Amino acid sequence: MGLWTTRSAGRRFRQACSATWMAAALFGLLGGCSLLLDFDPVEGHPCDDAGSCLDGYVCRDGVCVKPVGADGGVDGGTDGGVTCAGTLCASGEVCFEGVGCTAAPPGGLGATCMADADCAQALPACDAGTARCLCLRPSVLPTAEQTSPPGLCVALPNDPGDCAPCENAACVDADFTSGGPKGEPLRRKLCLAPGRIPCARAADCRGQGLDLECLYYGWAEDPAYGTVPAPQLGFVPLCATPIGSGDLDEACGSGEACRSGICLPRVGGDWRCSAACRTAADCNEACVGGNVSVFVETEGYYVYDVAPVCGGPSTSGAPCTPYDPMASYSLAPECGVDAPYCIFNPSAQETVCAIGCFDDLDCIAPAVCDPTWALCLAP
Repeated sequence: MGLWTTRSAGRRFRQACSATWMAAALFGLLGGCSLLLDFDPVEGHPCDDAGSCLDGYVCRDGVCVKPVGADGGVDGGTDGGVTCAGTLCASGEVCFEGVGCTAAPPGGLGATCMADADCAQALPACDAGTARCLCLRPSVLPTAEQTSPPGLCVALPNDPGDCAPCENAACVDADFTSGGPKGEPLRRKLCLAPGRIPCARAADCRGQGLDLECLYYGWAEDPAYGTVPAPQLGFVPLCATPIGSGDLDEACGSGEACRSGICLPRVGGDWRCSAACRTAADCNEACVGGNVSVFVETEGYYVYDVAPVCGGPSTSGAPCTPYDPMASYSLAPECGVDAPYCIFNPSAQETVCAIGCFDDLDCIAPAVCDPTWALCLAP
């Protein structure tokens, strides 16, 4: 099961249209206008061959529908136009003022991607060197397919407090998980396509007639993720199309089965769907620090961090009996979401539950990130 199988000692070292986003968006809108079919503009008609619809409608899943916010609805203007501020769009879509959610231009902010190269020219600031265009991919843990789904193009200003590189894109305050124990947030600016918003819990993504979930997104090509611990970007929760159909605490066999993409072991050995959270009120039991990850296909391992997720009572440091006593460490029935691995800690001379870590910030004092096993252990 990927990250959940026994790992050997040590870290896996990883190697590290020229038009602007707005111009590409304008081209997409104007290009579609010249190819419209002449049909009655009634919602539910098929889109034309170019994926376009008559004025006042957008193409979604091959069918013309009224855009989010139209007719003075959520975020709708008094004239029936669409205001993108606060509007939610599905994955792979972007909101255009007066139009609503429609397919993101290829390579632009909000477009689907598999690697940073797919997003290299998402913003002029990335060419100018004042921001870095990234492909953030959603966490799926564990992954039965040994892959992570396509991600979305974003831009990260070099100055964490600077919105200028975002230009006409949405500049948002994003909480990355690299801030401290249990995934305490580190806030910085992030350039997103209009229609994509940060979240802290599933409830932040509900409404406006869309079925969205709060997903953790990570940077698979983060150069800080290597042999020697260095500050990594971590994961950021964003509203997006669900990964699977399983709701919080439903039984699961892999991350692909859960809306959140996160399937984690509970005390007793059950595996259940988890979800992003900020407080216990967002969960059925508790909000704890748990591992989230993106599988890097080109390298065959995970980029991971600790993030706030729904789980049960804390098991960190609890005595345990591993399922596989011959392994360096393994899962155990006594270990839960916040500390799923059972390992012998030579410093304390006991076998305890621990969580995977990248650096000491992932651990709750007095535990530190053991460099040999990449687990939080008491010194």
